[in-house]
Amino acid sequence: MLTIRKGQGFVLIELIIVVVISAIIATIGVPALQRFSHSMQVQRDITQLSMNLRLARAQALQHTNRVTLCPLDSNGQCHNNWNARLSVFFDQNNNHRIDNEDQEIFNIPAVSSDQVKRDFNGSVISFAATGFAGFNTGSFSYCFKGAIETGAVFIISRIGRIRQGKDNNNDGIPETAGGNAIPCPS
Repeated sequence: MLTIRKGQGFVLIELIIVVVISAIIATIGVPALQRFSHSMQVQRDITQLSMNLRLARAQALQHTNRVTLCPLDSNGQCHNNWNARLSVFFDQNNNHRIDNEDQEIFNIPAVSSDQVKRDFNGSVISFAATGFAGFNTGSFSYCFKGAIETGAVFIISRIGRIRQGKDNNNDGIPETAGGNAIPCPS
């Protein structure tokens, strides 16, 4: 005898309800996932910049040689576009360019997003063989402009100390050593 089972599969109304609920969840979940992804990317970039600044100073101390960190133009001369690829190299004669006798230690990739801005108030960050920064001091900043602006600033003192700046006015953006908000993409 042939028996017919009822209740297997979806009815059209059930299918529509499942699709609507899925669309609502996707609408809420996708932006939250993007914010989380951006937040993780920003934290990774900030941590990597902090480590690279400290590594540049450590290389100067370890090799008792001047180490310079800067963006280089096509002629190997330091310039002011801090979103470009950054090069860390031994700068034997302290001329802020990579010459034949100089050796690149490592580099930091260029910023690939118009939502990110790296900035420094000079054209070079340089550490002497003693680890001192001398006159190459200032505030090296990183800002990400997404749903909210967030970033970090690393303040480099004359003795080569690198410390992270604070958000003293509680606006979500840390200030430079001079008390100004870090520059963010417009």
